[in-house]
Amino acid sequence: MFDDEEQSFTVSETELTDYLHDVEPSFAALLKIVYQESLIVLDVSDLGFDVSVQIGVFRKLSSDPDEPSFTRWENDIDKALYMSGFAAQAITNSALHPLDPRIDLTEADVNSILDYTLSDKVQFSFPIEFTLGGEEIVYNFDSTNLFVRMNDDVLSIHLTMTLSKEGMAGAFEMQFNLESIVSMNQNGDMVLTISNANIGEVNLDNDTLSSLFALFDESLMVDNTIVIPSEDLNEMFAGSGIIINDSYVVDGILRLHFGLDQ
Repeated sequence: MFDDEEQSFTVSETELTDYLHDVEPSFAALLKIVYQESLIVLDVSDLGFDVSVQIGVFRKLSSDPDEPSFTRWENDIDKALYMSGFAAQAITNSALHPLDPRIDLTEADVNSILDYTLSDKVQFSFPIEFTLGGEEIVYNFDSTNLFVRMNDDVLSIHLTMTLSKEGMAGAFEMQFNLESIVSMNQNGDMVLTISNANIGEVNLDNDTLSSLFALFDESLMVDNTIVIPSEDLNEMFAGSGIIINDSYVVDGILRLHFGLDQ
């Protein structure tokens, strides 16, 4: 909004995040946290004013987990080959446990499936360009894809982001972390009950998380849970010949109880 009398231009949080959402939703999500945590600093003096963003609190912690090693599928053939072996294992397990067939997925398995399913829907590369003192300044804001770690009965989701300046070595690294307990509801949806979430030193409460996830899908988060609809879940395993009816993490593996798709 432009004020003729004050000769000022005001952009609200909603206006700016809505605009950035069309350019890059993940950047808009990070900016929303900057607003909510009051990390924008305005310094006014006789010489004018400076605007700065205190992003140091977002720095990746030494305790943050790294992305695990896993095989990235390049195309549908890679997925079909994996699901063919998965289907054979499911049939064998059905014979061994006819009353309650189940199959276990390792971290590598889960990350292969998640990485291929998400493709480039979350991962981003976003240039930030401006002119300062006649010099063209270019920063690059990049991320990994979402990746998963599993420990004991906890499934955690992570997204590593880097901010780098062209022509300068090194980068500022941040990481989104979310810990959850996995279960299924009566509709066959996978439910991730959130126990903790943070970026660096900033802890993210449910209201903040809800507003972040709403930038991608308004129906994704319900109360303190992330709900993955049964149709989306079974689409991830298309070609395996199974229908998942229960899931949870135990001893660092994702255990799926299933029925055969007749």
